[in-house]
Amino acid sequence: MKISKLFFLGLILTLLISSSNLFAQDEEGLSFQQNLGLGFSLRGTPLVSGDLLLGGHVFFTVTPNIHIGSQVGFVYDGGTNILAAATYLVFAPYMKYYLDRIKSLTPFAMVLFNVSSVPERRFNQITGKEEVKTATNTSLQIQVGGQWYPNPKTKNVAIFGGMQFFQYNIDPSRIVVGLGNPFLGIEWILD
Repeated sequence: MKISKLFFLGLILTLLISSSNLFAQDEEGLSFQQNLGLGFSLRGTPLVSGDLLLGGHVFFTVTPNIHIGSQVGFVYDGGTNILAAATYLVFAPYMKYYLDRIKSLTPFAMVLFNVSSVPERRFNQITGKEEVKTATNTSLQIQVGGQWYPNPKTKNVAIFGGMQFFQYNIDPSRIVVGLGNPFLGIEWILD
């Protein structure tokens, strides 16, 4: 019940913001509206915790300041040892809102609804063996970052990066606040 309320609230806010030109950037800002785009990103800290997300995303530029899309990727979770390592699938619809440009950098905030299939190892007391079951985890995340356009004339290729700021795990319930889980990627807006 809570998930559907959060989803509909986010959908209504997206429609209200995207139907208004109050948030439009000046001529020096983003210029794409109602275009499709593709991207690729890396997220995680493979050298520190052994976690790495590799994935792509498809998005639509609703207005010059708002992009909606979805990420699909695979996560490698290094675990505490080689037996605890796992790979799982992630699907994350998102909305990205761009703020006013600061010189050549365009800051943004992104809200994601993350759904992942996570393998869980459990010990079966009846058979006496370890079993792997797949569970679905869902979370709502807020990420902040910046986007840079290497070619200021076309602005259809961008390099972006940032960090996760907030995460609310719906199942199991948990809140994480603070900077972490860095990401880096590239995206291409099709004209």
